[in-house]
Amino acid sequence: MTPVRPDGPRRPVVLGVDALDTGRMTAAWAADEADRRGLPLRLVHAVPPLFREFPRRR
Repeated sequence: MTPVRPDGPRRPVVLGVDALDTGRMTAAWAADEADRRGLPLRLVHAVPPLFREFPRRR
């Protein structure tokens, strides 16, 4: 684990979440880690596009 440097950048703890993850243990760990370090927590969830790209006409 990297120690927190008071003069360093305050980057958030970032966690990618999955809609199918039912355990939520990882999110709890990330929240605890962010709280322990005094950093913000950023949860990231990616979703597929609603529409497919259409081929370009030439």
